[in-house]
Amino acid sequence: MLIRNSNFSSRLKQLIQAKKATLSEIAPEVGTTQASLSRYMHNQREPKTEIVQKLANYFNVEIEWLLGFDEKQTTTKKAVKIPVLGKVAAGIPIEAIENILDYEEITEKLASTGTFFALRIKDDSMTPKIQDGDTVIVRQQNTAKSGDVVIVKIGVDDACCKKLVVKSQGIILQSFNTAYEPMLFTKEEIISRPVIIIGKVIELRRKM
Repeated sequence: MLIRNSNFSSRLKQLIQAKKATLSEIAPEVGTTQASLSRYMHNQREPKTEIVQKLANYFNVEIEWLLGFDEKQTTTKKAVKIPVLGKVAAGIPIEAIENILDYEEITEKLASTGTFFALRIKDDSMTPKIQDGDTVIVRQQNTAKSGDVVIVKIGVDDACCKKLVVKSQGIILQSFNTAYEPMLFTKEEIISRPVIIIGKVIELRRKM
């Protein structure tokens, strides 16, 4: 099913402006392209229903409001607060960590899919996509698939944010910043170091 209406376009534009997010940040989160998002905003292209739902989830609004079906409905869903951490260690429950910098909100629907925390990025290793000072929303999990951006702890070092690449002989942890060399670990090193996945990054939030 395709959807096209001026209410959707104007409300999408309103949400993007209010969040102060760039199209390059939003597009990969909702499974579309920057060009398509621009066309949606100007009512020049018809998004599929699944894209509209992903946009509603991304902006924490009801899909009915985004489509313009309900003028009176609140634009925000009931939110769940999660802690923003400066660092996180493997094996320590998030609720036991005391270095809480702030709080972020996620939807009840998202919160129902697992345990979440947010992490404040402290270096430039993931620029330009994830910058120093950005906050990432993380779902706690100890496994991930190749291509996922994960929070991972290596030995006694603080946990870091990297792109995971899975190979038959082990894994590669890649930075988006090409000034940083990829880190390769064999299956044996994953156990001996150890290399522990703490969670998967599911959203980026940038303070303007």
